[in-house]
Amino acid sequence: MIVNRATASAADLLAGALKDNHRAILVGMNTFHQGLIHEVQPLQDGSGLVIPIARFQTPAGTDVEDEGISPYYVVESTETDPGRYTPPTDSQYKEAVRILQQNIARLKIPKR
Repeated sequence: MIVNRATASAADLLAGALKDNHRAILVGMNTFHQGLIHEVQPLQDGSGLVIPIARFQTPAGTDVEDEGISPYYVVESTETDPGRYTPPTDSQYKEAVRILQQNIARLKIPKR
């Protein structure tokens, strides 16, 4: 899974849960670290006040708000907009493909 500054909120939580449960290999940069849940309190003048009411934590208890989720393989993005990469020229994409191919090659498929 490719993660970077554009990986935020629920995507932060998903990346953390996959990492904690050893269900994905994370490649890229630390996630955005948006780990707060907000609630809007309406005010009498029609405006509203946004108040944090809870924090996201991964299944292992990592607080997403502090530093985000760190990848197993840190790879700087070659793209100027981290939320929009252009395969196959993006460095994070290339590294993710290389790691995936390496892991597939290590698999031992039993003969029937």
